[in-house]
Amino acid sequence: MSDASAAVHVSPTGSPGEEPRVMRAPLCGEHIRGVTVTLDHLDAALTSLLSTNNTARVEAEGYFASLGDDPRLITALLLRLQDPAQLEGVQQLAAVLLANRIAAVWRRMTLVEQATTQASILSCLANATSRALLRAIASLANVVAQSSVLERPWDSLLPALEHAAASPIESHREAAMTLLGELTESLGLRLQPHYPCLQALFIAGVRDPALSVRKAALGAMTALSSSWCLEQQDVARLAQALLIIVDVARAAWGVGDMETLAEALAALACAAEASRGSLSTLDPTSPGCVVGPMTEVALHAAGNVELGQAVRMQAFNTLRALGVGHATAMGLPYPPLSGSAPLCSVVLPSLCALASSSAPERGAESGSPGGWDDDQSGPCMALETLSALSQSLPDQHVLTVVMGHVGAAAASGDAAKVTGALRVLGAVVEGLSEALLPKLPELLLLLRSALTSGDLELRRAATATVAEMAEHLQPELAEQHLDQVLPVLLHVLQTPPLDEEGMVAACGAIVDLCHNLTTDDLAPSLAVTVGTLSHVVSTTGGTSPDTRAAALAGLGAVASAAGDEFYPYAEASVALLSSLMGDNGGCMEVRAAATEAMGAVLLAVGPGAVPAAVWERALACAAGGFSLGGTELREAAHRFLGRVAGALDASFAPYLPVALPPALEALAHIGHGEEVGPYRRAVHTGALEEQVASAEALGSYAGATGVAFLPYLGGSLEALDAAVRDPAESLRVAAVRSLEFMLHPVQGAAADRLMGPASTVVGALTRCLEEERVSDIVYSAIVSLETVFTILGAAATSLPMWILARVTAAVENMRLGKAVCQQEHDSRGGDNREQQPARDELEMSTAVERLRGVMNAQLSGAVPSAGAQTAW
Repeated sequence: MSDASAAVHVSPTGSPGEEPRVMRAPLCGEHIRGVTVTLDHLDAALTSLLSTNNTARVEAEGYFASLGDDPRLITALLLRLQDPAQLEGVQQLAAVLLANRIAAVWRRMTLVEQATTQASILSCLANATSRALLRAIASLANVVAQSSVLERPWDSLLPALEHAAASPIESHREAAMTLLGELTESLGLRLQPHYPCLQALFIAGVRDPALSVRKAALGAMTALSSSWCLEQQDVARLAQALLIIVDVARAAWGVGDMETLAEALAALACAAEASRGSLSTLDPTSPGCVVGPMTEVALHAAGNVELGQAVRMQAFNTLRALGVGHATAMGLPYPPLSGSAPLCSVVLPSLCALASSSAPERGAESGSPGGWDDDQSGPCMALETLSALSQSLPDQHVLTVVMGHVGAAAASGDAAKVTGALRVLGAVVEGLSEALLPKLPELLLLLRSALTSGDLELRRAATATVAEMAEHLQPELAEQHLDQVLPVLLHVLQTPPLDEEGMVAACGAIVDLCHNLTTDDLAPSLAVTVGTLSHVVSTTGGTSPDTRAAALAGLGAVASAAGDEFYPYAEASVALLSSLMGDNGGCMEVRAAATEAMGAVLLAVGPGAVPAAVWERALACAAGGFSLGGTELREAAHRFLGRVAGALDASFAPYLPVALPPALEALAHIGHGEEVGPYRRAVHTGALEEQVASAEALGSYAGATGVAFLPYLGGSLEALDAAVRDPAESLRVAAVRSLEFMLHPVQGAAADRLMGPASTVVGALTRCLEEERVSDIVYSAIVSLETVFTILGAAATSLPMWILARVTAAVENMRLGKAVCQQEHDSRGGDNREQQPARDELEMSTAVERLRGVMNAQLSGAVPSAGAQTAW
């Protein structure tokens, strides 16, 4: 086999009487891309890649790069992988190079070469014994299996791996489990019919006496449990398998096998996540229920600080998945752990105690701050788990436990206990929301005392909790408790010991409060609020960019809420912000925040309150931000210009050539999200946030400048129509809200100029009614359609008949509850409250009826029947 002239023979391809065929000869002094190549050259390059000589390695890498993906190179590398006379390192390197190259060349290989490659890989798997080499071959097999799916399915692979899983050689069993787990992830539905057999193999593997095999089998079980291809019968089998994994976890814990314990908990967490609701249909007291035993082992592991972070993280993940996906079972008794009380009555107090703990932990990363400053610490993981459970378990269970925990800490007078209890309270605010409102008076007394404390950790915890309340308990907190909350937030910003984390949280809370305040609400405390925030912004020494940016956001929010009442503070604020928008702002973060705040101030006080020269300088600074390369600053510039357009109205027209091109450029690169299953998911990036700001700005520009916007109308409509289809929900919302303003430039124009833009706008908004799954976006589309038909008036009858038929049918479906967003909400079901709440049905139906009324009034019988629709 090592002879350079050797040819690789394969068995007949299946046709009766067909003679064996031969693969193309590998690299016998041939030319590839102008390079003369022999197996000797190849051997020398492989040896150089293993060398400690950096120059030799670089030359070898260049050599292989020059050869590209030629099938003859694949053949030669396969020979070296199969040759037992080669060094193990050379074989392993050949496998790695093959895995990196073979997918690109697979479809150019003949059927004989493909079959030979598959057979050779199986032979290598059977003959190798080194764990490192087997791992490399397994990775290669996974790539070939994926490449073979469409043209030549690798039917012999699974039987070979089943045989290897029963091998007396440990490394073969490990490799089989590893590769089967990888195939479960990579082949998806094509492996689904084999799930029963695979599960049986994996369960046998988790009981293997060898640690390496147990870990690989548990990893494979994790892959199977998290497969998106699981069907109901697969989940039913999974329940029985999970009981075995629980036993494996207990046994591993008993003998101190932390690696197996961590892998077992990871498998349990994935299974609990994948089987949402399916496992909790059983009574937790029944022998077949797995929720109770899973909870028991996970809770004990999470609470044991001696186990270290790796194990505890998987334990918390399991508890979170169980609480979120199996809330029904968590609300029922499990006698071995909770007696006659609900299972969650044991879990929640334990999590509260763990979240409040400051005990040292084993296994923390070197240099880790530990405690609440370490995202991977037990307290932080417990807080995250509590937060998730508060959004899924019934309010009464969570509220009773948390209020008891907070009350006990307050009664103790121990600052450390109160600090931990307030962090627990902050973690559940979002989940409990309205259930906390009756408790606000007593909670605010405790929080005010903590916020004025000299204990830095206590103040930090209290500030974070108030920030959570300001975000999630509105408008009640702003309307009923402003006089209790705002002064202590300003105290945090004014009084030592000053803490950057607490100051950022306090500024964020002020922003959320301002969103729910009127001018009259804010007037009594306006002077001190503006003065405090301005002082933080102007303090450069010892104040981080994060804190200054947060204070700038607060200043902008205060200006927006105060409106005309901000006039006395406009001159000083504008001077401060102008300096920060330019080079004096220093970092991009501060410049971006100053740019947004300037837009809010100018919009609040109007053009007459600020000299024209100031407007010019601010506009120039904002426009300059487009060329500096940071998405954060560009986003702020779009928001600033959009607000200025709202303040200047038609006077903004001269700035359109500066403002429009960057907005259209940002929207030219949409499509960064991805759809997963029936629900849209999007990757949130700085580019996305800039696109959202750009879409919002387009609506502001069109609404403010009217006819002057006409040269940009076509490009803007095209960009917004594409944005309405984007996977990112925030971008779809912005696009829908801006579409209605696109008719302002042609409002009152002749029908021939009006119908083109109107058709695009009505068509895009109608598509939302038909296809959109998020009810809030549908609601915005309904409101926008009402505005559009009001603008069109009698001219609406000139819209194309197919558009009128489509929008009429879509509105009728909404009225009858047959729209996609309504069906989607009805069909989700689930075993928890962690579902996106649908827009209030009464509010939605009222909006639909308003739209129908406007359409009926404007169209007056001109709408064709649904049967008259043509294809859209």
